[in-house]
Amino acid sequence: MAHFVKRAALVVAALLLLAAFGPVSATGGLVTGERVRVSSELGSPVSVKVSISEARARPGAKVWFNVRVRNAADAAVGNVRVSLKSTNGGVVLPFSSFVFKSIGPRATGVRSLRVRVSRRAQGRAWLTAAIPGKQDTARLQVIYLGPCRDPIVSAKLFCPDFRVARPSEMYVDRRTRPGRTLLRSTNDIQSRGQGPMELRGRRDRPRTMAVMQAIQRRGGGYKLYPVQARLGFHNVGAEFGGSYWKVRSPLRFELWTVGAKGRVDRRVKVGPKQFYCFRDLVRTKPGPRSPSSVVYPACNQNPNQREVTLGTSVGWSDIYPSTYDEQWIDVTGLRGCFAYVLRVDPLGLLYESGEGNNVSQRRVRLPFRGESSRGC
Repeated sequence: MAHFVKRAALVVAALLLLAAFGPVSATGGLVTGERVRVSSELGSPVSVKVSISEARARPGAKVWFNVRVRNAADAAVGNVRVSLKSTNGGVVLPFSSFVFKSIGPRATGVRSLRVRVSRRAQGRAWLTAAIPGKQDTARLQVIYLGPCRDPIVSAKLFCPDFRVARPSEMYVDRRTRPGRTLLRSTNDIQSRGQGPMELRGRRDRPRTMAVMQAIQRRGGGYKLYPVQARLGFHNVGAEFGGSYWKVRSPLRFELWTVGAKGRVDRRVKVGPKQFYCFRDLVRTKPGPRSPSSVVYPACNQNPNQREVTLGTSVGWSDIYPSTYDEQWIDVTGLRGCFAYVLRVDPLGLLYESGEGNNVSQRRVRLPFRGESSRGC
C-alpha cells in the first residue's frame, strides 16, 4: 500500500512539473518555451492525387496531367520527390520526376504537366505519380482515328471523304402514316475524297454481313481495314423493288430546336431510315480522279449471296429522293423554328480523310407550308 501511494505521488508531481515548465523530451529532459513542430518526413499525413484534363485524346493532342501532393501534418515537409510514369510509349511525360522543395503545414503542392500524345499513339495510357510509399494513377484513352487521319499512313492511301448536300425537295406527307405529319426530304450523299468509299461485306449471320473497308493504295491495289459498319438484307417494300443488301446507319435524319439567338439547341426527333445502298447513281462533280462511268452499280438482291461489294466513286453521289421509303421525320404537333439536319456516318464507323463536313441542314418553320416555311 505504501508503495502504491509513493508511485501516485510521483505521477502527480510529474504532472505538476509538466504544467509548470512544458513537456518532457524523449530523453527525459524538459522542452522549454514553445512546442517543437516536427516534420512528418513523408509519413502517413502526406498523400498524392492525380488527374488529367481529358479522359480521351486524339493522336497529336496535348493534355494536362495534374499532380497534387497534400501535407496534412502540422509541420512543413521538404524535398518531396514525385516520380512519374506512363505505360504507353506514345503518351510522353515531359520528365520522369520533379521535386516540391517545400509544402507547408496542411497545404497542398500542385503542378500541372503537359503530356504529349504522339501522332502514332493508340490504346490506353496509365499515368502515375508516386511519392515514397504512395501513388495515384489516371487513365487516358487514345482515340484511334483510323488510317485516313494518321498523317503517316494516309500519305500512302487515296482516302475517301463523304459529304452530304442540304435537305431538298421537302414536302409534307400525311398519307404514309394516317393521322401523322411526316416532313420528307431528298438526301444526296457525296463522295468527294481522293479515293472511293468501298465496303466489302462477308456473310457471318443469316441476314447480315461483317464489313471490311477497302482503301486504295497510292502504289496500286487496296488496303483492307475491319470496321464496325454492318450490311443487312433490308426490305424497302414491293413499290421500291423489295429487299437489297444495304449499309446500316450511314446517314441519319435529325430535327433540332433553334434557340432565340439562332443556334441549334436540342435534338427532338430522328427519322426511321437506317439502311442505304452505296452506289454510283449520278456523277455530280467530275474531276481527274472521278471515273466517267459507273463502277459501283445498284445493290445486290440475292438473299443467298455470301459476299457483296458496295461503294461510291469519287465525284459521284448516292441520291435518294424525298418520295423514297422512310425519307422523313415525324413532325406531328410541332410548332416553331427547327433545323432539319442530315448527318452522314453519324456513328463514326467509316474511315474518312475528314469529319468536319459530315453535316448539312436547312431551317424550317413548322407547321411546314412549302418554300415560305424555310429559313424561319
